[in-house]
Amino acid sequence: MKIITCEQVSNGHPDKICDQIADAIVTDCLSHDKDSRVAIECLFKNRCLVIAGELTSTHEPDYKALVRQVFDRINNGGAENSDAGLDYKLDITADDLDITILVDHQSSDIALGVNTGGAGDQGMMFGYATNETPELLPITFVLATRFLELLKAYPCRMLKADAKAQVSYDYDSGKITTFLCSVQHTPDVEVKDFRPIIEKLMVRTATAYGLNTDFEKLINPTG
Repeated sequence: MKIITCEQVSNGHPDKICDQIADAIVTDCLSHDKDSRVAIECLFKNRCLVIAGELTSTHEPDYKALVRQVFDRINNGGAENSDAGLDYKLDITADDLDITILVDHQSSDIALGVNTGGAGDQGMMFGYATNETPELLPITFVLATRFLELLKAYPCRMLKADAKAQVSYDYDSGKITTFLCSVQHTPDVEVKDFRPIIEKLMVRTATAYGLNTDFEKLINPTG
């Protein structure tokens, strides 16, 4: 068997929150100065957020305002379904954060080598298109991503914004072997209370791509 597993996280997951903040800073700088050189990383733990890296731009971003925009967007992500009882929220807001900003200008030595015809820093990236899905992306990635989109849109006050999905797919048989979801929830419920919802969304995701639904279903497997 050739089994490949892909994990995807929701926009309320700490890893993805960091990605969104860094993306917001890059976007803000490029919208004001198309020649901006931005190398930003974020670290988020409990109520502490560290923004660190190098920035060379004619624009000086308002880091705290951008963080607030990201948190507001996540916390309002289910606003269109509020009448149905959706409670897609983080446990904290931007006002609760202790934000440390450690950003300097890019080294002039580095700039000498990358300012002309480069992306502004060293890096190597690759990617490819595949005919596994209409999206031209690997099936495991598409399934995990689509599931989280359905989860975010589902009206359920038990479930919170922090979630992840893992999909394992056997390329030899063309079947999903395991579908996992771990999701934050309110403290007054147990896994058994929302398991049917998660399983239904897993099946809906697989069915949309014409795949099997007899896979192993893992929901908050650590309890």
